[in-house]
Amino acid sequence: ARLAGVLLSGYYSSTVSGAGGAPQSDIGNAYCSKPVARCEPLDAEVLRRTGQHIAQFQGRYTGSRFTVGGF
Repeated sequence: ARLAGVLLSGYYSSTVSGAGGAPQSDIGNAYCSKPVARCEPLDAEVLRRTGQHIAQFQGRYTGSRFTVGGF
């Protein structure tokens, strides 16, 4: 996948590695841990920053590592 950018949001601060030169933005503490319809605060912040609603969602409540499209 070619990343246009990475938006970081959650209860605690997060870090990203392996995103190449994709810009990273901390967008605050709006978060969802499950793909549910009621993620309005996070969707609203994504819409404000990008002009688009969340199209796909992957998340977890706990974890030390999260991989998107990797091995």
